[in-house]
Amino acid sequence: MEVGIVLNPAAGGGRAANLMPEAEAELRRLGVNGRIETAKAPGDLAPLVLSFLQRGISRVLVAGGDGTLNIVLNGLAGLIADGTARTSLELGILPLGTGNDFAHALCLPADIRAAVRRAVPGTPRLVDVCRLNNRLFLNASGAGLDARVAASSLRIEA
Repeated sequence: MEVGIVLNPAAGGGRAANLMPEAEAELRRLGVNGRIETAKAPGDLAPLVLSFLQRGISRVLVAGGDGTLNIVLNGLAGLIADGTARTSLELGILPLGTGNDFAHALCLPADIRAAVRRAVPGTPRLVDVCRLNNRLFLNASGAGLDARVAASSLRIEA
């Protein structure tokens, strides 16, 4: 089995990038060939997922938090809408963000090694995706101050 990981290095205040060696070690322990691609900017996340799909890797783990997952979701929706992406995908979560609300709702472990052990052999689950003002979201939607805070926290720094 081959698994791709797209990493938001700014997730969790930079903690996500520091935990990737542990994720790689756990993949090796499981006998899984894992490829990690690091985003340099938010717009890189969905194209990195697409590059895994184009290489035949259909299970991709998003290493980051709710904001990272939202960027990937909306970026993939755009690639599907314009016909760029035409294949199925199993999207997993390595909850390495600050809040990880969606991962908590799914009862995913916070420990990176445990999260890899759950995501790699795990059985995919269907989840509802909501749309508001032509944007997709999985967990929650907000307006006003919380939206402004969320928007300012989505910056990826090199």
